Amino acid sequence: TIAASLALACNASAQTPAPEKLLPENTLAAIVAPSLSRLGEEAANDPFMRLLGDPAMRPFVDKITSGFTGAILSEINREIGFEIGSLLDLCQGQLSMAVTTGRAFQSPGTPPGFLILLDTQDQGPLLAQTLSTLVEAAKNADESSLERREIGSIPFQTFTSDEDDFSISVGQAGSVLIVGTETSDIEGVVARLEGSSTGALERNRRFRSDYGGQLSEASLYGWLHVKPLAEFAMEAIPAEGAGDVGAPDPKVVIEKLGLLAIQSLTFASSADASASQITFSINAPESERTGLLALTDGAKDLSTTPPAFIPADIASFTRSRVDLKDVVNRVEKLVTEIVPPVGGMLQFMMAGVGKDQDTQFDLRRDFINQLGDDFITLTEAYEGASLEEMASQPQLFLLGSPQPEKLQYALGILSSMIPADVFKKSERDYKGNTILSFEAELPEEVEAPGFGGLHFAVNEGYLAASPTVSTLESFLTADRVDNPLSRDSAFRAAADAAGGSNTGMLSYENTRLTTAPFFDVLRSDESIAEIVEGALNEMGPMDADTFEEWLDLDLLPEAAAVAKYFPITTATGRKTKDGFELKVFSPTPRELR
Repeated sequence: TIAASLALACNASAQTPAPEKLLPENTLAAIVAPSLSRLGEEAANDPFMRLLGDPAMRPFVDKITSGFTGAILSEINREIGFEIGSLLDLCQGQLSMAVTTGRAFQSPGTPPGFLILLDTQDQGPLLAQTLSTLVEAAKNADESSLERREIGSIPFQTFTSDEDDFSISVGQAGSVLIVGTETSDIEGVVARLEGSSTGALERNRRFRSDYGGQLSEASLYGWLHVKPLAEFAMEAIPAEGAGDVGAPDPKVVIEKLGLLAIQSLTFASSADASASQITFSINAPESERTGLLALTDGAKDLSTTPPAFIPADIASFTRSRVDLKDVVNRVEKLVTEIVPPVGGMLQFMMAGVGKDQDTQFDLRRDFINQLGDDFITLTEAYEGASLEEMASQPQLFLLGSPQPEKLQYALGILSSMIPADVFKKSERDYKGNTILSFEAELPEEVEAPGFGGLHFAVNEGYLAASPTVSTLESFLTADRVDNPLSRDSAFRAAADAAGGSNTGMLSYENTRLTTAPFFDVLRSDESIAEIVEGALNEMGPMDADTFEEWLDLDLLPEAAAVAKYFPITTATGRKTKDGFELKVFSPTPRELR
């Protein structure tokens, strides 16, 4: 068997077909790296990986590495009979992990198939030796039985668990490792490795569309075929529906929510020396979108450029241009369509809300109709290097409104629905502005650092809210910004690369201000050590003392010493005729290029 495998590995001259030409057409979900070599190069250039290699990090990383190697890795190597680190030499070509339909849709209770394909390229002989070692180890295990058999033209070892009647086959075709649970899936892969094109994933119409538009250039991607799963779930729902009198039929609920319009979900990641990006997509054709997927159909392509009062040194910023009034009305209509009695009850309740405080108050006119199409969140830099100060990080939420004063008044009216022992309501004047506060009345035994309630005020055409009143006061009295984020060249370039500022949603984060400060917190805050110790003590058979010896937080460098490794990140969300897309873009910091 070993000789045959070595011969196959050494004689493999044809280039291994691409993943979409090897995986089966009945694939339901897949995670694919077309080239592990390329992925490894991208990982090596990633700012975080380069951070781990910085001389300032070496004492901290070396201590963890030596501890892990001495206490765990050496024991694993001894148990399996070879150096597990040598497996990295096998990671050369493509790697695909897939879930297939198998017999799941035909036989109730039968799980779907599972498939792993790894192309080791010129490491075929090492793969054969590794498999031989693993097979010998499996033969000595009492909990599994082992059977040698041919699938297609390739010898496989099939491991069968005595406890749950689960089997998995492992074999090698040339330089390719094949691991699978369904014989038919494996047979198809072997045939396609030998030149057949029958039954390949590229023949799946949905995958072909997604691959051409979203996945073909990625160094790592994932794909989930939602449509057949949704159809299978619909068929599994009993014909009589929910069974309870008056309860909505689950099938009707699913259809009304519009979930059947989702064809697939994807993510695609890629990087080079200048930047990295990842895109998430919900593929649902515009012509089929209803229910939840149509909630934002009334939204226009409005600007998501940061307003002029947002400074360039802001830690993070997000702006979303969704018409909240329209969304609320669509949700109300959707609820009425799904459960008419609930819709009627909702209308009745809305008509009476707030009347005990103001007989002229109208929830729809004074609150819902005042909701705008502009929502902004802002986070400022940390003011200190402790967990408590991080929990109190200055945050501000801004909701655009045609009449924000009415929104603030409506909140005061609606607050009567909250028990007085939960929040204490108060109003005060601050330099000509009314601040409406709801301060939390938390029991003494409840610890919630950074949460004292919410404070509201009106400024710049927005209803502003913040959990810290000082942040809100600063917004009300802030001077004109000399260096706004909207004019920052690095931000503008990154935003354009992520899709621009007219997509419906735009976010920005400066990780030098949001993430790098954790280094100083980990070094200086003694409560961190207590948290780590508690977590390690929960690890059961693990020796907490040993882990504490590895993890020496005092060896971490100061944040300023490694700040150059922390990039800015932008993200855009947009709706297209084919679905919804979120694109995250992160340029490599200039100091690392």
